[in-house]
Amino acid sequence: MSGEDNHEWFDNPEQIGQSISLGGQIDEWWYSYQFASNKDGTIFAVSDPRYHENVKIYEYNASSNCGQGGYEQKGSTISNPNQYVKFGTNIKFNDEGTILFVSAQGKENNYNAEIYVYEWNPSSN
Repeated sequence: MSGEDNHEWFDNPEQIGQSISLGGQIDEWWYSYQFASNKDGTIFAVSDPRYHENVKIYEYNASSNCGQGGYEQKGSTISNPNQYVKFGTNIKFNDEGTILFVSAQGKENNYNAEIYVYEWNPSSN
């Protein structure tokens, strides 16, 4: 398979769903948003460890946005559980998008880094 074959979809890209405003303060030096998606891109998470220290999860809904499809926030925002760490410095999903791993860096030298694991509970939908 040639390199050209691997990138055919770049010729006519089509956006899926609407753009999502992440809000917050953006400047080049401290730009810190982190992004992760499940294997097929229908679920993604974004974190902002620099300003908000939270993680939001979005899921594609084909019937939203007047039937044109779009991403909607899934569940509530996950907030920093520990004031001594920068929550969301790295995030990763399992392939299905049902388990989310969130790392947190210690804010000061005497605080360790931490990893939080969250599993989606469908009954809390």
